[in-house]
Amino acid sequence: MCIRDRYQRRVRGKELQMGSCWSSTNADQAGVNVRTTRWNASLVHEGQCRNLNLTVDATLSEIKRFANETWGIAPNRLQLVWEGKDLGTDDATPLQSFGISSGGTIEARVTPAPVVVNRKATPEELLNQIQSEVPALKERILGCVEVCRGDQTPDQTKATLAECNLCNELLTQNILKMDGCFDGVEMDPSELKALKAKRKELLGAIQKIQDHDVVHVRRSCSKSNDSGEASAGHHGAAELRGAAAESPVHSPTTDSNAQSPAQSSAPTESQ
Repeated sequence: MCIRDRYQRRVRGKELQMGSCWSSTNADQAGVNVRTTRWNASLVHEGQCRNLNLTVDATLSEIKRFANETWGIAPNRLQLVWEGKDLGTDDATPLQSFGISSGGTIEARVTPAPVVVNRKATPEELLNQIQSEVPALKERILGCVEVCRGDQTPDQTKATLAECNLCNELLTQNILKMDGCFDGVEMDPSELKALKAKRKELLGAIQKIQDHDVVHVRRSCSKSNDSGEASAGHHGAAELRGAAAESPVHSPTTDSNAQSPAQSSAPTESQ
């Protein structure tokens, strides 16, 4: 028997051995299990159809994720409809709870974007908002003041000054927001008087921060820059003096017997 026949007999024996442990009954039962554990449906969006092959315990979140990956529909803008019925927005809802049979068709719709209406804040809301922002900005500026009390590198000085200027700009914007915040607003005179007193207090607090803390940071940063430039100038001058000291100095010859080039080149007369 040749080698090829031996190989074929060996392969055929293994096939028969494997087939003996997998009967037709087991195969039919496996097919039943697959059919009962899988759930097929179609997802339609603007004339495009995609097949869904999910498990029977699948939820709405899986369909939403599939629609987002396929058509880029945001989950909060997706509406799933089956036979004219909205499936809702609860992602944990199983599909079986809707009575959707395998092979059904689900429509994916895109809901309109929510309309955002920018409502103008009332004077009281505006003042409360600014009142909550001012202490945080003051703390940031006081942090810059603490940094200025220590030694800083030029980069640290630049960063401190930039942070202080940003906070000062935000304080100035709050002042502009309070300017004319009572124009065209009708309210009780006593309430209006109380809000105006509150605005005056906030303006005074902001002005105090700008006149004292911000100015202190700017002066400290300016002094740091000046001292840095002066130290750099002294360092450069010291380098120049050191280079001059290291270079050799050629002094003129003081030997009385030395002759100048003109004297050495002149011809001598015979006596």
